[in-house]
Amino acid sequence: MKSISGVAQSIKYVLRGIFFVLYFPFYFVFQILCKLWVYFIAKPLIWIGTRIIQPVIDFIWRYIIRFLFVYPISWLWSVLIYPFILFVWKRCFLPITRFIWKYVLYPVLYLVCYPCYLFWKYVVLPFFNEIVIPVVSFCQRIFLCFWKGVKWIVIHMIYYPLRWIWMRCIYKPLKNVYTKIIQPVIKWFSHLFS
Repeated sequence: MKSISGVAQSIKYVLRGIFFVLYFPFYFVFQILCKLWVYFIAKPLIWIGTRIIQPVIDFIWRYIIRFLFVYPISWLWSVLIYPFILFVWKRCFLPITRFIWKYVLYPVLYLVCYPCYLFWKYVVLPFFNEIVIPVVSFCQRIFLCFWKGVKWIVIHMIYYPLRWIWMRCIYKPLKNVYTKIIQPVIKWFSHLFS
């Protein structure tokens, strides 16, 4: 009995390894694309949406669409459309749906969907729980380790040198120009015109 469970465990681990080799490259590329989307596309688009597009759409909705469409349509809904829909629902739709449920959908449900459910529950779900979920969590851990290394490289190889160049070569001379030239000229003009 112990050898059978050992064979089953070894098959399970071999399947996990095969699934990892097949799945990880796609997961890795997908996560890189997600990070690029979030940091380089989504955040600027969200800013544009909240600062530019949303106020324009809000203005158009409040002052144009509501007066032209919403109030007349609400009146039509309460007087004409809702009573018609209620009549069609009670007199036409319910009898047709009862017939379809009794003679079409229920046999399909019983003869097709229920066996598919049993196949899912007793064949696919154990495979999913024993092979797919551990591999996906392992891929996530590997990607997070890689992402931590990339962030460290970006911070120490790009951000800190650029910050040092900015502070030493650009910011201090600009600050000196402002304090030694621009500020005295502004004070001189303010004293001159006051």
